[in-house]
Amino acid sequence: MLALRIEKIGELAVVECEGRVVRSEAAVKLREAVTSLRNARIIVLDLSEVRAIESRGLRSRDAPVSATMGFRPRHSIQALQSY
Repeated sequence: MLALRIEKIGELAVVECEGRVVRSEAAVKLREAVTSLRNARIIVLDLSEVRAIESRGLRSRDAPVSATMGFRPRHSIQALQSY
């Protein structure tokens, strides 16, 4: 299960993710969250609380990075993960 929390600060949006991204439903949920942030110039994906990411799901067309194709070039998505 994937839980999302979105914080907006001016043109910056932070999508805090918690749980697992191992099913296509989670990838779709993350994609929808990212694409809903059309007014954000910078989108940060905070993956520090994500316990598992299935690579197959991130390579699919439902992955959040694929969703950026609809954004104008001035948009940027950054992913953060603790080590």
